[in-house]
Amino acid sequence: MALAAHAGAIRSAVHALKYKHVLGVADPLMEQLAPRIQWTFDAIIPVPLHYLRYEKRGYNQANILAQALSERTNHPVMNHTLIRSRATQSQVELSASERRTNVAGAFEVVGDVASAVLLIDDVCTTGSTLGAASQALRAAGVETVYAATVALAQ
Repeated sequence: MALAAHAGAIRSAVHALKYKHVLGVADPLMEQLAPRIQWTFDAIIPVPLHYLRYEKRGYNQANILAQALSERTNHPVMNHTLIRSRATQSQVELSASERRTNVAGAFEVVGDVASAVLLIDDVCTTGSTLGAASQALRAAGVETVYAATVALAQ
């Protein structure tokens, strides 16, 4: 599920969050997304960045979104459970098949997992990242993985 199409004001908000350090945009976005989430789940898991990209950016925009969503849903954020175990190139210019290959096997689960989780990210383009992350979570014992994003690219 996505809050909106990746266009107009939503695209600008995601871009500001992701590339311009405008972290405060997460609150109004999650204020709009939270009431739309009707699933039953135990925890929120943000799609992680590889540590090298995290160090360069200084934060993970998906974690910022997860924290803002947590404040509205009272679900805990498990932000160290899913890790990106290998660096992947930016997906912006990649085709759908290149995106799948790029993120295949890029995620690992460390520690305990919940039985049902909500995976959160900023944008879903082809679903490759969410699919690879979901696959790692299911392999680690998560029974149900839901996914929500701010934007859906078309």
